[in-house]
Amino acid sequence: MRKFIFPAVAAAVIVVAGAAHVGISHWIGGALVDETQALQRRLLAIEGVSVRNLTYEKRLFDGELAFDLAWRPSQGHPLREAMELSGRRELSFSGRAPVRHGPWAGGFGIARSEATLPLPEEMRAHLPKYPGQSPWLRLDGFVDWSRRLTVDFRVIDYAGAVGPAALGAEATLDGARGRATLHSGATQAALDFSIGRLGAGAKEGSGELRDLRVAVSGTTAPRATLKAELSLGALGAEIQGSDRAKLQAGALRIELDATREWQFLWTGKSSIAMREGRLDVAGGSARLPAVALRSETLRKDRRVSSTAVLEVGASEFRGTALPGFAFQMSTDGIEGEAFDEILSIATRIAERGKDDIDEATTARLGGLAKRLLAAGPSLAIDRLALSVRGRDDIGLSASVGVPAGTDFALERAIALVDAIEARATLSLDLAALEELVLRGAALSASIAGREPPGQADVARMRADFARARAEAARLPMVVVEGDRLRSELRFARGKLEANGKPLDLAEAAMSAMGSVPGLLDALPGAGDLLGRPARRPEPQRPRATAPSAPPAPPAQPAAPPVAAARPADAARQPNASGEPTFGRVSLAADFQPDPHRVEMTAGGKDRVDGRLGAECVGFIEASKPDFVLDYVAGQFDLFVYATSDADTAIVLRAPDGSWHCNDDGDNRGVDPTLRMRRPQSGRYAIWVSTVDGGEADAELLISEADPDPKRPK
Repeated sequence: MRKFIFPAVAAAVIVVAGAAHVGISHWIGGALVDETQALQRRLLAIEGVSVRNLTYEKRLFDGELAFDLAWRPSQGHPLREAMELSGRRELSFSGRAPVRHGPWAGGFGIARSEATLPLPEEMRAHLPKYPGQSPWLRLDGFVDWSRRLTVDFRVIDYAGAVGPAALGAEATLDGARGRATLHSGATQAALDFSIGRLGAGAKEGSGELRDLRVAVSGTTAPRATLKAELSLGALGAEIQGSDRAKLQAGALRIELDATREWQFLWTGKSSIAMREGRLDVAGGSARLPAVALRSETLRKDRRVSSTAVLEVGASEFRGTALPGFAFQMSTDGIEGEAFDEILSIATRIAERGKDDIDEATTARLGGLAKRLLAAGPSLAIDRLALSVRGRDDIGLSASVGVPAGTDFALERAIALVDAIEARATLSLDLAALEELVLRGAALSASIAGREPPGQADVARMRADFARARAEAARLPMVVVEGDRLRSELRFARGKLEANGKPLDLAEAAMSAMGSVPGLLDALPGAGDLLGRPARRPEPQRPRATAPSAPPAPPAQPAAPPVAAARPADAARQPNASGEPTFGRVSLAADFQPDPHRVEMTAGGKDRVDGRLGAECVGFIEASKPDFVLDYVAGQFDLFVYATSDADTAIVLRAPDGSWHCNDDGDNRGVDPTLRMRRPQSGRYAIWVSTVDGGEADAELLISEADPDPKRPK
């Protein structure tokens, strides 16, 4: 009897297992049908996705998936412009895939599908080294129990001729593979693709890239996000013949991390970085600079701010060193919803033409402009700098904006001028500028095939530059001190200041008319080196043969006017490097508690020199600061203000050496408020002066929140 028990039990187990397998397979088939239908509905709800066909035909242990999908990025999507540049407006996917049901299908999961794509016959004539009937693409898809789809794929390696034999072209593709994932509900997706080597060559030239990787991931809920990364290990190209050239580029890396806030506005970070490279051409060689570009867009409540930084390293061409430069631009206080709607209207106008601009559209744009200005927007070039001999030898910064709460109407747009606040600062190391001009002349001569500048040419050029420096010193908006030229212009409440002094535009124009021609006339020496005709000397007049009186001496050229000596900054500026009387603090953006409070005594025996700025008034202890702030800046403005029973003012030296003052803050009576838009990181030396002299108890406050009780938030 016992000998029949084991076979019976085994048979029962096999029957039960078989029935379970059949049941699970049948359930999985139904689940895949339901999942496919649900996926179709979710895909149709995604902007830009079209579903021409997405069906699953189930059988007992397997089935087949038919798909025909397309995706077109919407206006404002970060990938739309890149696709349009490549000549494509959408990505499409179509085909049929056999599917094996689980619970075990090459792994514990719901289903697996393996597929291959054969090379189209019409392509074989163009790939004579293609290996027989091998598929050009292999796919392995797997659905786990969380219903996440993972597809691994690989493109066949190829090395050999491409196209007609007469063309002599060859190509290499090695290590092209990747993985794509799609989560259940189509709310998350990712793609990771890499190529070990891709090269192409012909008689005219060749090119190759190595270690290419592209990774993209995104979500659709609760908000659309996109992350992308592209890295390239090396890039090389070579052109043969009379136009011979060879390029070797360094590693390249591109990163993007974006979140969709409105229809067209995305926030997040992006960056591009490329290492140094080299270019060799028939006429010489060049060391290409390292390049870094990064940007960041932030949202705080309904407002958006952004920063973009471009840094280009030093380079070299034909033996001449070229300076590196840096550029930083920022915007702040942009009302996101209004700006997004303006972009929407602009896109509609671009697509439909100017006929779409009717009275309603014009009125709507006026209302949106009013909202934008009321938010207090600003635009700034935070840094534009050339580094010739040292860092930032030649630097420029500028900003323009309006205070929050500014009212605007199209019919009185001219009134907006009084609300504009603008500032521009120029700083030049004149020795570095002279060196830059000399380098430019040498490079220009090399490109034109002329002899490099000789000693006499350089001497004449330096003399011309000295004349130009003297002429520049006569301009009312310029200060020349030693080898440094600086100019600070400020426009507020309809008035213009230059270097802390009121500037009369008519007077400045008359002075410029007298100085600029002489300044321009002093530069032709550089023009001679750049290939312009040299100035001819004036012909000499013959002397009289029998003068009745001694001839007058020949007229001597007028010497360039010498600028009046100006007192050095150190002689009239407070000592910002002294040890502070009431201490110091280190704060970083978004610090707490906010405000930071300092109990102190305002005033002193030294009168503040008004040449520091229009509102620099009162009495301080000039030998050392009252307080020092070491600050790490972020996306917020910095406010330095004081409260006291006496009439006080703020005097502050920023990390870049510029001076800022305020006497009576807006809507705060005689208490001062100094607002630093887009503050720098570094050391701030701060004094609280007493306007009427003497000393008074005061409280100094440092904050990232506006203390003005009436300014719109």
